[in-house]
Amino acid sequence: MPVVYETTSDGTVLELAESQAIERYLATKFHLFGKNEYEHHKVEQFLTSTDTTQQTFTTKVISAAPDKRVEAANNFYAEVLPKFIEIHEAHLKKNGSNGHYVGDSIT
Repeated sequence: MPVVYETTSDGTVLELAESQAIERYLATKFHLFGKNEYEHHKVEQFLTSTDTTQQTFTTKVISAAPDKRVEAANNFYAEVLPKFIEIHEAHLKKNGSNGHYVGDSIT
């Protein structure tokens, strides 16, 4: 399990575990989680979308019976993934096709 340790200016050692918690902590700390509440939640929206798609792949493809795995993968690539890409591409286009999910800076 990933763990981040951070020593504060007063010497207190902070410990944070779990990759998603660490990612969000660091994104917030380094101002990569949007510039306001709305942008923050827009980033959360797309993080959740990505996580859900990954979970779908795991539960529908990886966990499928060996004799059904190819069929499940083909369905995922034909049905689930194109919808995911379409939604993300439409949002990125709406944001000016600048490669960023919010504003004009990295998230």
